[in-house]
Amino acid sequence: NRIHQLIERSLEPLSKSDIVPLFSEVSQKNVERVLNQLKNENKIIMMGSGRAIKYVRTPMNLED
Repeated sequence: NRIHQLIERSLEPLSKSDIVPLFSEVSQKNVERVLNQLKNENKIIMMGSGRAIKYVRTPMNLED
């Protein structure tokens, strides 16, 4: 999916507020659902907590 591709290609961690404006056709709630799904599939890692959460790709050796 495109959100996963964005995170994979990013050289630095991205916040939800970085991601949402790039996908104007998708609601913020759907972006949150996709991010949670990617996290649950071990495709991305969440760093931080609360509003400071950033998303980064999972290192190759941790993917399924």
